[in-house]
Formats: sequence, structure tokens, C-alpha cells
Amino acid sequence: FLGWASAGMSYRTACPAYCGSCCCPPLDSCCGVAGLPRGCIIIAGVDVAYGLVLIAVHAVLLSQVTGITDPNDSSWFVQRADLDLALFHNVDFSGLSRFTLLLVGVFYGVLVLSAAAFALHAMVSRQQSLVRPFLIAGWVQFSIYVLCSLLKGARVCRHREEHYPALEGSCGVLQYTFYQRFVAGVGLGLLMLWTLGSYASQTNVVSGATYTTVPADPLPMTSTYAVEPPATVATTLP
Repeated sequence: FLGWASAGMSYRTACPAYCGSCCCPPLDSCCGVAGLPRGCIIIAGVDVAYGLVLIAVHAVLLSQVTGITDPNDSSWFVQRADLDLALFHNVDFSGLSRFTLLLVGVFYGVLVLSAAAFALHAMVSRQQSLVRPFLIAGWVQFSIYVLCSLLKGARVCRHREEHYPALEGSCGVLQYTFYQRFVAGVGLGLLMLWTLGSYASQTNVVSGATYTTVPADPLPMTSTYAVEPPATVATTLP
């Protein structure tokens, strides 16, 4: 999708790349209540909030690792955000220290916040040429979220007593509710990417100006054409 998203392609060719599926028609509005431009502004605002939450959660976890705060005093809200949103920071899988992984999470949150804030400013100022780069960044974020969630879901019972003692007491219930929120997050993320892809597929940027892409003629052109015979002129001999 990187090559398709960066190239100025026709409407029908770009739709699978932007929407993520060959059978995915572009949307006409965001959730049926707002236009695509306003919907993209809302999505960028949600991504800004997501970046702030990532920075806050990883910073709180870093304070617990470094001994600034007591890990036993961690609230259920922090543990829930750690389970659902934070990057995968279990030492037994990566081989790196937990401090290093959490520090990477803080920098990742800064990158998400910076990209989302820049995209929000660009969309408010109607700079539609930046929709495609923001769409690519959204797919990267979505892939990281899915990968980290799958890794944490497979090991949530193993780390429940150490990292999530304030959450559900039963391992089965904790794992079940986690996958429920994961499926909901995947659905919300795909809806946001679908909205961004629909808006991006309707614009084509050429030399700094934005044009609306018109669908190609569905009827193929043929190489033979019917030519009318030349008109005959009747003349009379004297």
C-alpha cells in the first residue's frame, strides 16, 4: 500500500489500496453523520489523544520501574491502559530490559502525537495533500497495535499477578475481556482507515493543486469505428 498510496492513480486502482480490500467501496460520509473532511479531522483528533495516552502510560510505568513510585499503588486504570494500549514490554520475550522497552514506548508515543498533531493542523487548514501520508502512518500504527495485542493476549495469564493484579481475578475472564476490547479496537481502527482511504481516493494532487479524480469509462475502447460513407452528389449532364 505504500506504493499505491504515494502514486497518483485512478479511482478504481487506488480504492483497494486505500480501503484495504478489493471489495471495499469508498464511503460517502463518516459514520453517516459527518462529511469525509470533518470525519478525517475527528480521526486526527482521536489519534492525538491516543499519542498523549501512550506517553502518559509509559511514563507512569517508567516511574514504577525506576522506583519513583510504588508498583503496588498502581490503579486499575493504569493497568488497564497498560494491557490495552501500551507496547509489549515483557522481558522474557524480547530479551531487552523493561526500562528500555518502556523508553521506546515513550518515544513511540511522541512520534504518534507529533504526526497526528501535524495531520490535524493540515486537515483543519484544508491541505488535502497530507491525507495520504497520514493514512500510511495510520496503517503503521494499526499494525503495531495488532502485533502488540496478540503478543500480550498470549501471555496475559502468565503476567497477570505481576503486572495486572487490580484487574479481573480469573485468568479466563481477564483473557476473554481483553480479546473483546481487542476486537472492538480492530473494528474501530479499520473504520478510521476506511474513512481516511475514502477521502484520499477522492483527491488527486498534481503540482500543488487538488483535483477530484473522475472514474474511468467502464466501457472499453475498441480499435474499429464505423465510418459513414461519403455523400454522393448527383450531377446532370447537359
